[in-house]
Order: sequence, then C-alpha cells, then structure tokens
Amino acid sequence: MSQGGRKALLAFLGAAGLALYLWPALKAPVVLWSDSEIDLAWARDGVGIVSPAPPPPSAHPAKPGWIAFLRAASVGSPADGVPRRIVVIQMALLWLSIAGACVFLGRRTSFARGAVLYAVLVLFLRLPDSATTVMSEALTAALLLPIVAALLDPPARAWPAFALGAASGAWLRRTVPAMVVTVIVMVAAVFARNLWFGFAIEGLTVPDALRLQHIETLTLIGVAAILAMATSWSVEHAHA
Repeated sequence: MSQGGRKALLAFLGAAGLALYLWPALKAPVVLWSDSEIDLAWARDGVGIVSPAPPPPSAHPAKPGWIAFLRAASVGSPADGVPRRIVVIQMALLWLSIAGACVFLGRRTSFARGAVLYAVLVLFLRLPDSATTVMSEALTAALLLPIVAALLDPPARAWPAFALGAASGAWLRRTVPAMVVTVIVMVAAVFARNLWFGFAIEGLTVPDALRLQHIETLTLIGVAAILAMATSWSVEHAHA
C-alpha cells in the first residue's frame, strides 16, 4: 500500500473509531451506580483527594486519583451536566489511548498489525460500554493500554515511566500495580520461553521439535488461563 493510501486508511479508521466511541457518550443514557453518586459528592465537596473520606463500611474506599479526575472534569459545568461531561471525556481518553497504543506498536512492528489491533480494540465494545458509567474502570483501561503496549516492545530507558504509570494508577484503582506486575511477568515468561526453546530444539528432528513446540504452547496457554482466572478473582475480591 502506498504512503497516501496508508494515510487515508488511518484517517478513516481514526474517524470511524472516534465516532463509534463519541456517539454513545453523547446519546446513550449515563449509568450512575451508588458508588458513582458517592464519588461525585466527594468530588464536589473536595473529599477523598487530600482530606480523608468516611471509612468503610459507611462508604467504599476513596480513590484519590479518580476523585481528582471527577473534580477537574466537573469544573464549569452545571450539576445536571456533570455525568454526561465525564462520560464524554472518558470516551475520548479511551479512544486516544487505543489509537496511541496501536500507532506505537504499528511503528515498531508493521502497519498492518497496528491497524488490525486498532480494529480489534475499537470493536471490543466492552471498553466503550464501561465508559458510559461514572466509574473508574474506563480511565484505568486508558492508563493501562499504553503501559501494556510499551511493555510488549519497551523503548530504551522506559522503566521509570512504567513505574510512574503503575504508581499513579494505584490512585485510580488499588489493583493497577498488581495488573502491571502480572503483565511484566507474562512478558518476561515469553522472552524466557523463546530463549529456552532455542536451546531445547538443538539436536532434535523437525517432527520432535514441532511436538515439543505444541506441548510447550499448550502448557503456556494453560498457565496463562490459570493466571488470568487468579488475577480476575483477586481483582474482584479486592474491589469487593
């Protein structure tokens, strides 16, 4: 594909993805849970950012980063328009995070891979669905996506940025550092697997090497599934 064709495709994908995200942000009903109402009240009163919030079980634990975001997003908006503005900002940040992560990976791998990844993430409708609620999940996803993308192909001297992102994410959700550590462990496991496999197949015939690869791949899939279930359980348990 020519350079002009790539630019045209990028413009189309970007505009279509942004429209797909902004349309429900502007038209779909805003979902407010009981926790959302509490967080909005804390943001309005400036509670839970630097001053202490009511301790559990009278209320859920305060997330200082999330409440600071709500307070900043509410500036200059009438009270009845605050939830809609927050949802629009969440959607825009989520789309921007997806686009940025895919452009980064596309430049470091190939244009086609970046475009396919962008299409998959944009069409994963659970992401925009989470952004129609006034909860911290969408903002957390917007923070984690660039971190995960950079971990897959880390640029030089980027580890301080990873640590900063994980630490700041803890102000949005307490489980963000654990999620980042889990991704780091998985990426390290893949690198270690590639190194081990290179030594393991020396001296083997092609059928034996393929058999070993299939066994090793199934083992990795099983370990990844167990790790994903364990992480999901721990996140839900911590959130509860």
